[in-house]
Amino acid sequence: PGPLYPQLVAESIIVTSSAVVRRTAALEAGGFREDFSCKAGVEDWEFFLRLCRRGEYVHLPSLLIDYRVHPGSAIQTERSGLRRDALRVLDLQEGVPAWTDALRALGRARVHFDSGVRHLAAGDRAQARRDFGASLSHPRFRARSLALGALTFFPASATSALRRLRRGWCRAASIEG
Repeated sequence: PGPLYPQLVAESIIVTSSAVVRRTAALEAGGFREDFSCKAGVEDWEFFLRLCRRGEYVHLPSLLIDYRVHPGSAIQTERSGLRRDALRVLDLQEGVPAWTDALRALGRARVHFDSGVRHLAAGDRAQARRDFGASLSHPRFRARSLALGALTFFPASATSALRRLRRGWCRAASIEG
């Protein structure tokens, strides 16, 4: 696999609508799997993991699109199914030469962190707390998981007030900077 493989395990850096893929490469890689239970977001991640293992790609580290997620989108409404399928994507990496215990731990922490963020945004604080707890195991997600996990113990009104306060701090910092 090329150098993009570990980065793609760690974070979603490819959005399907911004990718240009040769038809022959997509067919040779097997195309998109259709056997995931949740139809919201993992089939493209799994496809790009398979595609980048071929090692023939160019990655532009530029923001090319603006991706909007609204409350009624499948990525928000099918949160538990999405986490289950994302963990399955990681299981499908077994046998890949570049797949290591460290990469597996990073991928699992990333899946749980992302799931925690989605559950927190939806108001499911108990599941968010469990997901943030599961992502604490990896140093890359530890500080953010602790901070967001702490928010799950506050009432929703306090969380909203903290967000407004943070926005005010960010605005003040940009004016002062």
